[in-house]
Amino acid sequence: MKLIKNWLGSTFLLIIGVAACVRVLGQYSILREARITNADIVEKMEKYQEENEKWRMKIQYATSSAFLEQQARNQMGMGKATDVWVDEINEPDLDLYPKAEIKESRNNWQKWIDLFTR
Repeated sequence: MKLIKNWLGSTFLLIIGVAACVRVLGQYSILREARITNADIVEKMEKYQEENEKWRMKIQYATSSAFLEQQARNQMGMGKATDVWVDEINEPDLDLYPKAEIKESRNNWQKWIDLFTR
């Protein structure tokens, strides 16, 4: 009877130990996946922060007086009193591919006759 109690106690402890090991291994795999996911999220966050900083710099430039002056010059044709404006010279349009005149089409035998008779 004592032998059966020892065997049952040992088996019970062994089952609890194996269950605990399985549980720890499961928690370890979950932790590993969480670390990988966390690293991906941190990488994306850094990328978005860099992009955000780039957009901030663009917004800061777009609201500056130099940008507004450039846009007034380029798009609205405005300038300073000291600016010099140059008019474009209008060149005539050149036809790079003039249309060829289509001559009367004749048969080949007629061309040979014309060659030898004329």
